[in-house]
Amino acid sequence: MPDRIGHSTPGPRAKLAEGRPLTAREHASGTATAGWAGIGFGFALAVFAAFEQFKLPPVLPVMLARYGYDRLVGGGLMSAYAIAGLVLSLPVGRALARRDPGRFVATALALFMIGQALALVFPASGAAMLTSRAIEGAGFTILAIAGPLIAAGAADARHLPLVVGLTTTWIPTGQVLANLAALPAVARGAWTPLWWVGLALTGLLAGLALARRRRQGARDRTRRDARRPPAHAETHGAIKPAPRSVVVVAAAVFALWSGQYFAYMTWLPQYLVEAHGLGAENAALAYTLPVSIVGLLCLATGVALRAGAPFAPLFWGSIAVQAGVWFLVPAADGAAAGLASLVVYGLTAGITPVCLFTLPWIMAGAEARAGGLLGALMTGRNLGVLLGPVLLAAIAPAGDWSAVWPLFGALTAIAGGGAFFIGRRLRATGALRRASGRGPASTRSREFTR
Repeated sequence: MPDRIGHSTPGPRAKLAEGRPLTAREHASGTATAGWAGIGFGFALAVFAAFEQFKLPPVLPVMLARYGYDRLVGGGLMSAYAIAGLVLSLPVGRALARRDPGRFVATALALFMIGQALALVFPASGAAMLTSRAIEGAGFTILAIAGPLIAAGAADARHLPLVVGLTTTWIPTGQVLANLAALPAVARGAWTPLWWVGLALTGLLAGLALARRRRQGARDRTRRDARRPPAHAETHGAIKPAPRSVVVVAAAVFALWSGQYFAYMTWLPQYLVEAHGLGAENAALAYTLPVSIVGLLCLATGVALRAGAPFAPLFWGSIAVQAGVWFLVPAADGAAAGLASLVVYGLTAGITPVCLFTLPWIMAGAEARAGGLLGALMTGRNLGVLLGPVLLAAIAPAGDWSAVWPLFGALTAIAGGGAFFIGRRLRATGALRRASGRGPASTRSREFTR
């Protein structure tokens, strides 16, 4: 059947007859048409995962004061999410490219239930809390890949950049929701309400997933065997995958960028308390500003890429500006300078993740490969999430933040250099031209240009 740019694409039945794997779109709906219900469900799963990860930072000062965790344990509570991600991202990404995501989603939600219950029962034990966050992290790893894949799989080629931009807002959207939910809890020195909200959301999503599964059940049962290609079957695609060097560098860039971003977002409330004398409630409120800007810029970047904005300069340029913000933090002493720093960081940090999450579709050129590449990039992301907050905690003893700015500025600058390399390599291999619809064997319309 014809696709959005006028060339023929095999439908689900043809793929099954050839022994080829169905895409996430076809797993979700049985057709290759866009589905906003699938987009919304995938987005909701990803936002929930981000909510669970970021429910910690706004209440971390409360927890440190109440339970006396070591600062390294405090950083580890955030980084624990990344441990499971380092192990699971690649296999989960590859599996989701070939199998129905329903069972993966159910497993993830069950893990969130177990992890949150453990935290509520043993909050005073640092070891139990780290274990709780690691269990939740396994669920996060699944939803962080399954959510964007379900959403992107439900979109047609014309809308893919916009949907990628929308789904990229899962992190800041989850952050903002967690922060807003934390404000009344922090005001009365509590943290457990966020965990109870998380349990309620887990149950709600489980109900939605079950309802979707029941609607699909009869069709899926008749097609389950046909969906799984034999072991010798090859995954066909119109575009050759990107060179391994680009994939490795992309994962490294994601590691460096996410390391500095999660360090910034994890410790910003505590920094505002210690260095600027804000109360915990005001620090949590200030923390909302850059997060909100990040979310808006994610969506705006998706719109800009769909309209033909240059991908490579947006990618490396946004990271370069963030590096500059790190270097200039010591000079941002006053209220106006500090506010400007938060705004500039939020503006540019909203561009970078859209570019990073767009890379799998640019590099793969085929939806089945995008899952594996997204898993590779998420491995880099999880490495950064693991090391960034802990590294900052290790070099910033209580009240002394002087060593943080030059080190994290340098790491972010290195990430910018890697992004520049990726842009040059993708241009040289023609991937950006193919993704924009100007090169041979294109599978996308006019997006991701230059």
